[in-house]
Amino acid sequence: MWPAQTSTKVPMYAAFAIGQLWDAGVLLDADNAGHQAREKIKDMNLKDYAAQTGHEFRVLMLDKAAGVKKTDVAIEDLFPDEWFLECVNRAYGLALRLEDLPEDGSTLIAKRVEIAMKQRQGRDLKKKEVLVEMLKEFDGWTTVDDLPAGTAANAENLFKKVNAAFGVES
Repeated sequence: MWPAQTSTKVPMYAAFAIGQLWDAGVLLDADNAGHQAREKIKDMNLKDYAAQTGHEFRVLMLDKAAGVKKTDVAIEDLFPDEWFLECVNRAYGLALRLEDLPEDGSTLIAKRVEIAMKQRQGRDLKKKEVLVEMLKEFDGWTTVDDLPAGTAANAENLFKKVNAAFGVES
């Protein structure tokens, strides 16, 4: 598994990996873009090629792999919404609350925060700014108990699914 940066690149990587006879895979966000990438890979008939060569390209969707019970799931959704929002508030000097976020049909915390920031401050959400705050938190964690509630379970589910997809026992 390797990072693709954006789901639109994943079908190209899938074709490259299978062409190189690599056992490979991708973890996609469970949003419209992720589902579209999954369908493009499915349309490439890589399973037939994989069956002939013995090499497989696996597609894992983040919601099912991590067991996160949301309609849409991105990597930041492995953490509690409240915790992500705290990181946003520190990064931007804001005081947004969960009740300030719109209910627009998406459960993606970043999308909901972005809409609220645009409406209230006329600002765009830059995930790299939030990541800086997240990394500061990560640096202070020394045990699993330091993780925000539910995060360890989501991560454990995710790693078990990835390992199982590659035939590795957890």
